[in-house]
Amino acid sequence: MAAATLLCSRAELVGATFDQCSGSVLVTVQGDGVQSYNLEQRQLGSLTLGSRSALEFQVASAQHSERAHDADQQQQRLGVVASVVHDRNAKSYSLCLSDPGSATRPISDAPSRLALPGPAQSCHILQQRQQTTAAGDSAAPRCLAAAVVLSDGRVGVTELGPDSAGQLHVPPSGQQPAPRTVLATSSQDTLLVAAQSAAGSPVTLRVLRLAPSTDGSGAGLTQAKTLTLACPGAGAAAAHAIPTGLTMTAAFALLQWSNGHATAVHGISGGAAAGAMRPCTFPLANTLLANGASTSASTAAAAPPPATASGRKRKNADAAATGGVRPRVLCAAVDDRQFVVLDLESAAAQSQVCFSLHDAQFGCPLSSGSLDLDAPLLNLDAAQCAVVAAGPEATIVRLGKAVHALHIRTQPVSLLSMVARLSVSATSAAAAAASAGTQAKPGSAGIGGSGVAKALVTLPAPVALDQGLLSAQAPDATAATGSSVAADDAQDVVLEPVPAAAVTRPEDICNSLIEQLSAAAAAAAPSPPPQSLLDSAVSYIAGRRQHGMAVPPQLLALTARGLAAAKQWSQLGTLLQHVPQAGLCGCSEVMVAVAAAQQYQLLSRLATCLDEVEPAALVTALQQLLAPSTSSNLAARQQYYRALRESAAKRVAEAEQAVAAAAAAARGGADRPAARSDGGGAAAAGGALALAQCAAAAVDGFSYREVLLHPVLAIPADAPAVQVALRRLSAPAADALLAYLAKWVIKYTGGAIGDMAAYVALPQELLFPYYHQVLEWTRMTMDSHLARLLMARAPLPALESLQAALTSAVEGSKRLIMLRGALEHVNTAAPLPAAHIAVATQYTAEVLDLRVR
Repeated sequence: MAAATLLCSRAELVGATFDQCSGSVLVTVQGDGVQSYNLEQRQLGSLTLGSRSALEFQVASAQHSERAHDADQQQQRLGVVASVVHDRNAKSYSLCLSDPGSATRPISDAPSRLALPGPAQSCHILQQRQQTTAAGDSAAPRCLAAAVVLSDGRVGVTELGPDSAGQLHVPPSGQQPAPRTVLATSSQDTLLVAAQSAAGSPVTLRVLRLAPSTDGSGAGLTQAKTLTLACPGAGAAAAHAIPTGLTMTAAFALLQWSNGHATAVHGISGGAAAGAMRPCTFPLANTLLANGASTSASTAAAAPPPATASGRKRKNADAAATGGVRPRVLCAAVDDRQFVVLDLESAAAQSQVCFSLHDAQFGCPLSSGSLDLDAPLLNLDAAQCAVVAAGPEATIVRLGKAVHALHIRTQPVSLLSMVARLSVSATSAAAAAASAGTQAKPGSAGIGGSGVAKALVTLPAPVALDQGLLSAQAPDATAATGSSVAADDAQDVVLEPVPAAAVTRPEDICNSLIEQLSAAAAAAAPSPPPQSLLDSAVSYIAGRRQHGMAVPPQLLALTARGLAAAKQWSQLGTLLQHVPQAGLCGCSEVMVAVAAAQQYQLLSRLATCLDEVEPAALVTALQQLLAPSTSSNLAARQQYYRALRESAAKRVAEAEQAVAAAAAAARGGADRPAARSDGGGAAAAGGALALAQCAAAAVDGFSYREVLLHPVLAIPADAPAVQVALRRLSAPAADALLAYLAKWVIKYTGGAIGDMAAYVALPQELLFPYYHQVLEWTRMTMDSHLARLLMARAPLPALESLQAALTSAVEGSKRLIMLRGALEHVNTAAPLPAAHIAVATQYTAEVLDLRVR
């Protein structure tokens, strides 16, 4: 259920702020003062500005209040109200700090008044708390400060003491011109400031943290992180874009743009060592023409179809696409994992606001609906609408001259629910377009895909997860499972079979991902696909593979190439775990990118997943892997070598255990004929020994650089084409390749591996070329560089080693050829000659002519 509450409606409304400690809304009214309301519309207190007519509020005031105990354990309320007051006669600006408990003392006569160097953009109160006590009580604030964000982007801060405020610290103004747009928001000890110099220029987002004083000079702000964001959109939409709203939670910040986009910036918590901030941009402009009233039973009849949108709505949407008019859409961060989108346009004639909750990482819609609002929505200008604060308890918005509290219930975020809603919403959008006589055009505009933005408020109810579908649980154990698992933990349990009613038409999601990835790959600018799109594709592929569902090869190839272009190596490793053997087609450049980025841990799995590798790309990857070890790549190569050696050592230890177990079984069952006839233990020991032999051969005698070639040369190759491409291999790289191949020839011909290697199923991390592959690569390399090898002053040591090993192998083959007649005699089971005939030196052969004449 969703409901709206009108908190205050005043003609001279300046703005409103939210006090997180008390859960109250502070409303600032020009010429009157400030008034505090709770979320149930009950007024808690007020302060007047003063009787002087030259004084006026410049920005909305901020409040901080909390309950504490005095020495007699009497509960008392402490707090402070920070207001920026403009004196028109003196042309000065002041920060006034008042006590909300002193209602008889106006703000103009506040005990603490600090001069400001210029006009302000917003006012904030920051706090930094101590650790909680052993009894679980919340400790008093360790540091409390008031921060004023000036119009030129500077931030002034003053520490608030028990009786008075300290000195206001404002950094000096620089030589750069003042920014055109400045936005700020705060939460606890964090202040976010976004500044833009001109429309269409990049926006600088700064994360400032409250730092207590160590020398008694007062609290200050330290810059923890910074990020530069380019304006989203294309063409005129990006050229005229400006930021219009900024909200934040503990996990991410949400920046709204004037051209109908929103950027979620993750990773704002912690310092620079905690990781860089990660922006994800979601287009919201298409919701203007798509959003209608909710499909709930109470409002379905009054909802106009999307095709009957008014001319004014279409005009605003078209103008928003070109940067002319701001779309009447608001968005705000609600909690750590989702944000809310408010559409003030679609159902304005019915005095309704359409809303939808979205996942902050993928942009997938989670739930939607509409609520009745007592406000003239048709006459509202986008510049008069703003989000004051948002949270799980309520979303506070300013609409014109009124402040409303929107109570929207948040939804638990589950990947399965997001995938189901994506599919159902795409199906609903297609049905709506078909009923309106229009054809749904796939595109990238909209949150989570082309069809999703067309049905932001026409989504069905959330998908309910059946506890009986949990893996490894019997039907009678469902109740026990539900009681032992927490409600939030149950959302993360992986389900085995997905019911047909939960996910309908999964090909819609697949086709949407393929279209968006193809469009990103075919773009004129060589830029990787968006991070949110790649994350959605990987999650979708993983979900289908976990439930035994096939994935189109085109989606696998597009996702792998996009991850390689974006250098998302961890995500690429996750994707490869869900790709079947030889399931990647046309991804030769991925092998080159992995080799160039020194992501050697992906080589073995990539060699298994690639269907084929183009000869040019294969030679390019070999050129990079055969490069000498330097300080830039030595650490990565050593790490790969250590992992390979640890795997080989593990196989050898397993072989030792298998042999010991087989020997013990043989000794213990010597007196039992059945045990003596059972050869299962001996066969297992033989297989373990053969695998250990192969594992040891893949490590011993090879350098850090040479072990990287094992999986690459194990890929089946087109010999004639590769031989031609090997001519581009540099001379040092070709000599190093021949030296590597010579080591394998010596191992194969010297008995280090033996014939058992052909019958051993090699694990993924121990891939290496078989004997026939080694000989084929040796021939191709020598043929492609034959002229240089023949004209060399001295033969290569690798060629001498190859000659010696192959000569020894040929000599052994000649001895076997001499036994060819005896082997044929034995194979045909012919009788042996008698003893007196076997010692004779002469034999007589008689030929009988049995033809009938």
